[in-house]
Amino acid sequence: MLVEVLCVCRRPPAWVSELCADYARRLKRSDELTFRYLNPGPDGVDSAVRRRDETSRIKAALKTGTHLVALDERGDAWSSVELAQRFAQWRERHKHLTLAIGGADGFDAALLDSAAESWSLSRLTLPHLFVQVVIAEQLYRAASILVGHPYHRP
Repeated sequence: MLVEVLCVCRRPPAWVSELCADYARRLKRSDELTFRYLNPGPDGVDSAVRRRDETSRIKAALKTGTHLVALDERGDAWSSVELAQRFAQWRERHKHLTLAIGGADGFDAALLDSAAESWSLSRLTLPHLFVQVVIAEQLYRAASILVGHPYHRP
């Protein structure tokens, strides 16, 4: 399965790219993990306008037929084992999965409505840079759980 993390943020520093690339390399045995970046909306505009602008650009960037999961603080919170079960379902049902990380103002309701699922990493507000690394690591952890690899220790 091709997993694309679509991030509304500026390009990350090298340390984030390196960590994400390391998990993507480990995951490559079964899935391909890529990151794509969309610049945030313009500064100094109303947050609702910014969210609408970012949402329209996210929707335009989606590949046809992708399964969209929006990262949102109000989404479903899964344990690593539950994520592994979900990951197995995604693999069975979809060739392409997009995990969308919204801009600083979050998502417009139109994007959340069009997403197949919504995933919350935490009730905390996390920086975009950390979220990218957490997603990469948790996807690798999910894949390792599914094959019984000792990386995950319950």
